[in-house]
Amino acid sequence: MLAYNEANAIREVIKRVEAVDLGDVRKELIIVDDASKDGAREILEDLRKVAPHMVYFHAHNMGRGAALRTAVPLRGLIELAD
Repeated sequence: MLAYNEANAIREVIKRVEAVDLGDVRKELIIVDDASKDGAREILEDLRKVAPHMVYFHAHNMGRGAALRTAVPLRGLIELAD
């Protein structure tokens, strides 16, 4: 999941993904924050302390393509926040 300045939506998006029932399929979110400046980074820093999700932070904004290149090799990508 790519995130850039998604502070207003990121909690709800993650909550909705977590709520999807996939039966025995284990969900793992990979979230790449592309140097958000609206507080999304802080939200994700708190989240990764209590949730099993993989969260990565870019030091500076590198764009959507770079965020995809960070996420895809890790496991694949389902993008929900845009």
